[in-house]
Amino acid sequence: MKKHTTHPSAKAEQLADSILAEMRDEIIDFLRDQEAPTSSLDYENGLLDLARAFAKKVTAQQAGPLPKSRNLKKKS
Repeated sequence: MKKHTTHPSAKAEQLADSILAEMRDEIIDFLRDQEAPTSSLDYENGLLDLARAFAKKVTAQQAGPLPKSRNLKKKS
């Protein structure tokens, strides 16, 4: 991963802190649930769900709410 030579802005740091604070409980729950994993498939799926939730929060915080599906317009 490329290291940044400049420090992030105060706004970027606040945004990162907010996202990480929101994800903290979800990470703790995942780690608690996976202390003694019984299935590697369940572990991997849980980890992917956690990664997707993190990506969704980053996107929503940075770019605003995610747009609704365009397919919804076709149904109405």
